[in-house]
Amino acid sequence: MVTTHKYITSFARSTLSSIFPPARPNSSSVLPFLYPVQQQTRDLRTGAKTKAKDAAAKAKKKRRTFRQYDMKDALQFSLCDAMRYIRAFEAGRQAASVKYEVHLKLRTKKDGPVIRNQLNLPHAVHTGVRVCVIAPPGSRAAKEAKAAGADIVGEEDVFEQVKAGNIEFEACICHSSSLQNLNKAGLGRVLGPKGLMPSAKLGTVVDNVGQAVRNMR
Repeated sequence: MVTTHKYITSFARSTLSSIFPPARPNSSSVLPFLYPVQQQTRDLRTGAKTKAKDAAAKAKKKRRTFRQYDMKDALQFSLCDAMRYIRAFEAGRQAASVKYEVHLKLRTKKDGPVIRNQLNLPHAVHTGVRVCVIAPPGSRAAKEAKAAGADIVGEEDVFEQVKAGNIEFEACICHSSSLQNLNKAGLGRVLGPKGLMPSAKLGTVVDNVGQAVRNMR
């Protein structure tokens, strides 16, 4: 026969569990080192993702640098040999236009060195550039420019054509006596953005316009 003590004990346990539920600690009131292992792992993963995003954002803000190869390790040929090899590669193919570039590495105390000079080749390359010379009409400089092969020579008439938008030249040279009139005409806003404004630093404001025209052509 079953005793009543067994039923009373089970009933007491169920009653106490319903009245006083087991206390569960709040995560905000527990120190971090007492968190469960799963919670700590989740926090570590979240922190790692945040750090990765911050690192990626900082990397985007940095300036991009390009790799510079040491040209000493590349194959080097003399100019004549390089031209022969290029002609040999064109055998049986359509002739291609080859562009020659000169790279200079300057070491100066100032930042951003700018080269403003001209190079005269032993055998001039005729490019067919249309040259405009700003000089007083009928002057000696104007006659020398015409004899050297300048396409447009003049002063006031040239100013009017430029203001009207008729710029039919790829290079512009100004005689030193016409520089003041050129500045008064205010053509810097038109010729400046096109790189055609004469300047003493660029060597396009000269006294010997004939020699300057021959150098450009």
